[in-house]
Amino acid sequence: LPESRLVELLDKLRASVVMDMEQRCAERKVKIQTLTEERLTSYTEELEERLRTHWPRKGRSEVSFRQPREGELIAHRQRKERHLRVVLQRDRLHSKDFLNALSSSYEKVETFKTDLQALEDLLPKQQSLATLQGVESKCKKLAAAFHIECLAEVDALGRYTVTEPTKLFQLNEVLLKATRLFEDGGDFSEVEKEELRGKLDQVASRVEGSVAQRKEKVDVLRESQAQALQGLGSFNATAETCLDELSLMYGLGMKYGAPRRNAQEKIRSNQTLDEREAAHFDSLLEALAMTCDEVKNPEDEDDSMPRSKKLLALLAAIRKHARNWALYLNFLPKPDKVPVAENPMAQTSIPEPEAEEPAAEEGEEPAVKEVDPDDAIELDEATALLVADREDREGDLAQLVDDVEEACKAETKDLYTSEGKADRLGDDGVPDSLRTWLAESRRKVLGEGGYREKAARRLRAQVQLLENLIAKTPELPLQDPDVLGAPAAIIADVVNRCKAEADARRAATAQRFGEAMRAWIKKRDAHRSALRPQLGSPDSREELTQLCEAESVRREEVKAAVAEARETVIKDAAIVARRFLGRVASSSAECFGTLDGLTYNDDLGWLPGDENLFVKRKSLKRLRKMRRKAGPDAEGEILQETGLSYGEGRGRRFPSRTWPGVDAKAFAKVEEPSVPEEPPAEPAEDAEPTDGEAAPAEEEELEGPWAGVVASMGEARDALVTTAHRQLVRARDAAVSDYLAYYMASNADMLAHYDALVAEEESWHGTWEGLVK
Repeated sequence: LPESRLVELLDKLRASVVMDMEQRCAERKVKIQTLTEERLTSYTEELEERLRTHWPRKGRSEVSFRQPREGELIAHRQRKERHLRVVLQRDRLHSKDFLNALSSSYEKVETFKTDLQALEDLLPKQQSLATLQGVESKCKKLAAAFHIECLAEVDALGRYTVTEPTKLFQLNEVLLKATRLFEDGGDFSEVEKEELRGKLDQVASRVEGSVAQRKEKVDVLRESQAQALQGLGSFNATAETCLDELSLMYGLGMKYGAPRRNAQEKIRSNQTLDEREAAHFDSLLEALAMTCDEVKNPEDEDDSMPRSKKLLALLAAIRKHARNWALYLNFLPKPDKVPVAENPMAQTSIPEPEAEEPAAEEGEEPAVKEVDPDDAIELDEATALLVADREDREGDLAQLVDDVEEACKAETKDLYTSEGKADRLGDDGVPDSLRTWLAESRRKVLGEGGYREKAARRLRAQVQLLENLIAKTPELPLQDPDVLGAPAAIIADVVNRCKAEADARRAATAQRFGEAMRAWIKKRDAHRSALRPQLGSPDSREELTQLCEAESVRREEVKAAVAEARETVIKDAAIVARRFLGRVASSSAECFGTLDGLTYNDDLGWLPGDENLFVKRKSLKRLRKMRRKAGPDAEGEILQETGLSYGEGRGRRFPSRTWPGVDAKAFAKVEEPSVPEEPPAEPAEDAEPTDGEAAPAEEEELEGPWAGVVASMGEARDALVTTAHRQLVRARDAAVSDYLAYYMASNADMLAHYDALVAEEESWHGTWEGLVK
């Protein structure tokens, strides 16, 4: 290392050693100073303790024995005096608190008496049973609350007669237990303990005297509370008197309110029955709408029951129900314009029964009367229950109110007379309050905005819904082009069921014939296989002859079966077609009668607010046309009736006409003659009478089963002219045309099919002859 580096290192080493020695020296100096101070303090205390304990013998004995005992006696005396002072102070404090609580209890008793008297003074001023009962309810609540307060107050005062004194007695006992004699290891002598027990007994006697005085005062408080509660007897007597006065004046209570309660019960029970009838009407309308929707889906057709029969039953029930309810509500001003179901005039569209057919001649088979199987089908249980006759109600709502009023007046008069209160009756034998109550009840039922008006508005809404369901409302087809009113649904259901029945009959015949035809085809193939070239030899002539005879028999059987199937198909189709015409005729006839007898909005009376309804005005051209049809003596149209009251009006003003029937002779021409050798008259299918002489000739030729149904379909019907009737006629005519086209097309298809089978057999016969040759 260089010299300069060594010098630098030595210099640093020297500085480090010097610094370390200086630091250690300072630390030792501080440590020695602290140790000196600690030893000085310790030695000083030790010296003072030795000087204190170095007493002479006399001073040591006095300090060790006499002075401690004097101190104990002083402490015992101070403890006893302190305890006695505390017990007496607590007793005085308890007495003071007891008097304050007792004063508060007496104030509550006086407050209860004042409030009870105030309520009793209010009783004669009450003018209704509700306010009287309100005062009685307040009194009951006041008495109940006061009774609870009394119990609470007495229970709270028990703190100063039982709880707190017991605590003081327990303090004395605890002090005596804590006083231990010398022999028990304590610092008390027998004399000290007896003296202490005497002092405690004196204090306990003073506390018991205070407790006895408090109990007497509590008993007095109880008597005061009981006397205050006895004031309820006076209140109840006054309340009973006021109740009798009010009951007599306003017919209230169990006795005097019985006539009014009976009247209210009759009216309310009747209103409940009305609600059930209205709900039943809604159920009928809902069932009608649902059935119409079901008819719109023919693929869901249920063969168990014809929906047309269900619809007719629902319409008949609605017809009777709506008319009866409108009459009951005094809401049908012209009931003679709405025919009842039993009225023969309402059934003008039902055809008369057919005359009996003459007996068959000798040698001829008697004609079998065709029976519609739908006639034997009964309505399902739910529908039968829904359309069952309801219990007829006598009179109307106004008559019911009159009867209830008369009965209430008679009961009230008899009651007042039996009670000796006849002088309270008015000049007409009815109290003023009852007269006012009856007038108010009549207003609530029959007055404007009353129950009858609300029921009538509900009936009007239901009738409007009915008009929509039967397609009477002109706007209905415009709103929904696919809508199907109830009359049209009836006709549509007849069409659907007849088509389904015809298809089922045709399919059954085709299935039976197809099974037999397959067997004959197998036999034909077997004959063809058996026709071998070896049969051409003279030795096999007999076998060939037998084979040809078997094939000839098979061919004749096929032809006979085709002819039989053809005849069966034609006969079945004709039976279903006649059944269709009969169903359409009877259904449309019943629909005409039902539509005539339904209750429409035009039949219902006037309601408050109808004067504000918009009335569509007819054009001058239409008015003139109506005048020409009605004649010069007809009543002019009133666009808006004024000055009417509830239920008044002119009733329906629908015109009537003779609706033409449907010419159904084309159905009879579709059926082919039963004898296949006679060719059918082809011109008869398309030919129509061109002059007046041809029609009677064709009518004379219609005989047998077609005559009755064709005549029934062609019969004209006298009925009203409404949109619903037009929809019915339109649906009937469209259904007849549609089924006729279906009848002709299905017959033509089946005849072509069986003709093709015959032609096929003839062709095979030629082929067979060629093979044989």
